[in-house]
Amino acid sequence: MRTFSGLTDVELSEEGKASLGKAKEFFNNKEISKIYISPLLRCKQTAQIIFGDREFIVDEGLKEINFGEWEGIHFKEVMLNYPELWEDYMENWRDFTFPGGDNIPTYQKLAARAIRVILDNHDGGDIVVVSHNGFTKAAMSYILTGDIRLAFSLSVQNGKISQIVIDDNFSKLRLLIINVAFNLANYKL
Repeated sequence: MRTFSGLTDVELSEEGKASLGKAKEFFNNKEISKIYISPLLRCKQTAQIIFGDREFIVDEGLKEINFGEWEGIHFKEVMLNYPELWEDYMENWRDFTFPGGDNIPTYQKLAARAIRVILDNHDGGDIVVVSHNGFTKAAMSYILTGDIRLAFSLSVQNGKISQIVIDDNFSKLRLLIINVAFNLANYKL
């Protein structure tokens, strides 16, 4: 499904729920300091499936990008109904502003700021972030390079764990980001 779905708040599909078994197994018996989650339902459900009754820190900064007028619309429908904007998106996607929605570079800067706040408030132990594709790419790019320019070069898999180890020569922090993509969610047009 190639639908623009950022802030659409839907639950995980049965397929999405079933796909989290390996992530749940991965975290079994692992000590996690804090678990941050996007406030969107699909992330809350993901965290509950993997971590059960653990305490979660709901963070508004972990939301997916707002696709505005394109939210919930299949990309083919966008191509037909917004031909000029679609062409602009294809040519200038790194700087694009979705009609009635977010500007991509601004969103990425906000994602980088959100992950910086999480890291700055780190008080020991491993951290888990349950968020979305756009956030995951922007956060990883920021952590790895200090900015967001590599976000479009990164590939993250839906329902999988991205692990980053931050070593300051004294201690190591493992930041584990679980990407909850929309195709794991139930969506009805």
